[in-house]
Amino acid sequence: MQQNRSRNNQLTNNLKLFLITTLTAILITAVLLILSAFLLEKMGLSEGQVQIVIYIIYLLSALAAGLIAGKMQREKKFMWGALAGLVWFVVVLIISIILNNMAVDASGLFPAVVCMVGGGMLGGMLA
Repeated sequence: MQQNRSRNNQLTNNLKLFLITTLTAILITAVLLILSAFLLEKMGLSEGQVQIVIYIIYLLSALAAGLIAGKMQREKKFMWGALAGLVWFVVVLIISIILNNMAVDASGLFPAVVCMVGGGMLGGMLA
């Protein structure tokens, strides 16, 4: 009975962790996208440059999520940071699939997952 309660408590804590990190990543991404949209409009950057800005935003939001995950878990921080980045990638992928009517550009998936998982892992290590 005690073991089940402990498992449920751990599961609840992990769900809270991923909810907090994902909401943080969403907030940071929204702010940075709004800021970058304003700056990109004024600067008139090419499509390739805009893509780089988007990957940097992915990296920064995953870094913040990884920092929070690492601070909350205190053990295996890099792993929890990487998992936070992976969860953030899955959320962005699901949103992209929904908004693009089930069509996603596969060529952009690898750099995005590297930025998000790598950023999350880096954030976890810095925590």
